[in-house]
Order: sequence, then C-alpha cells, then structure tokens
Amino acid sequence: MAGFEIGNRPIDATPKARMLGGTVMNVFRLLAGLMSGVIVGTPAYGQAPDPRAGDAVELFRAFCLSTGGTPDRALAILGEGNALAKRLPDDIVRQAQGNREGGIGWAVRSPNDAEIMLDYDNRGICGVRIREADEASVQAAFAAIARDLAMKISEDDAGEFSSRTPEVRDVDGVRITYTAHSFPLGNRQAILALTTAEETVGEQQHFMTFAFVEQAD
Repeated sequence: MAGFEIGNRPIDATPKARMLGGTVMNVFRLLAGLMSGVIVGTPAYGQAPDPRAGDAVELFRAFCLSTGGTPDRALAILGEGNALAKRLPDDIVRQAQGNREGGIGWAVRSPNDAEIMLDYDNRGICGVRIREADEASVQAAFAAIARDLAMKISEDDAGEFSSRTPEVRDVDGVRITYTAHSFPLGNRQAILALTTAEETVGEQQHFMTFAFVEQAD
C-alpha cells in the first residue's frame, strides 16, 4: 500500500466562488424556482439555535450516513421529484460538482426553510450543501451526529472513531473551517467531513460529505 487518498479534502485557498466539492457559483439561484414548496420531515437534530442547521444535518444523516453514501434511498423516496424534493437537471448537478459527469441531485426546502442540495457524485461521495444557516448551529448539529456515531462504535467495539483537529483558513477574507471524522464501516474506512463558512461563499455557506477512504495505487 502506497498510502491513502481521501475522497474529501479540506478547502483550498481558492477564490470565494469555489467551495469543497466543486464550483457552485449560481447553482442556488438556479434552484430558486425548483425549491418552492418542497419539504422534508421533522429532524432529530433540530434543537440548534438555527433550526435550519438541524434540518440539513438530519437530511445528511438519513440520506448520506445511514445509506453508506449510496443514492438508493434517495432514488426510492425522492425519485424524479415529489412533495419532498425536486430532482435537479444534470447541468445544475454537474456545475455544483465541478463539471464532473454522472452525478445526481435534488433540491430540498426543509420545514424550517433551509435551502438544501442533496447530491451524489460518480466517485461515491454523498454531499449536502446548505445555502445559508448559522455556522455555529451547523457545527453543533454535525458534532452531535459525530458523538452519537462514536458512542455506537465504542459500544459495539467496532473499531476506532477518530477526529482530526479542525482546520481554519482565510479565503478572500472569509473564515473557512474544515472538520473531519473517520470510522470503520464494514470492512472499509469512512469519513464524515464538514466545511463551514462565516458567510456565504459563492452561492453556498456550508457543505457536508460522506465518503469512503480509497487506497491509492
């Protein structure tokens, strides 16, 4: 083994219009008409000061973490679009994923009016992008999921749950914070990551991802 390549890395010091996972630019403007009236269920992590954070993190738990990052549940529940979400055109998904082909995504408006994009790319990375929410609330809701997961892994004696020290960078005058946790899932190593910003960067503010650690050739 020559080492490992993680399918989700901290944000680089790139222009404000770029965030981890690809160029987003005007994606959320394009979503505005698609998101009208779309809702998701009441979240378990909605006790944060900004309830939009709880909505988004619960969506991440249900459609990324609980599914092992696969789109099967989203395809079964959300499909081509229904009362829960709107299926996004391929060109919008491609733009959000840095012009990578083969991804799929949905626009969701939560009960607390969070504007969320759920997407899966062709590398097996599941992401939840939040248009806007209080940064501390997002971080707290994400940390709650991490604590629950760490406790379950410890109780099941299923391996080691590890957390890396958060990385804080300045990108064009905006503070960006990257947090990641890794843990065993089956016979593979998975990683949960969160990139937050103190204000919107381009057209999104926060981005959560689930991915598996891939062995480098």
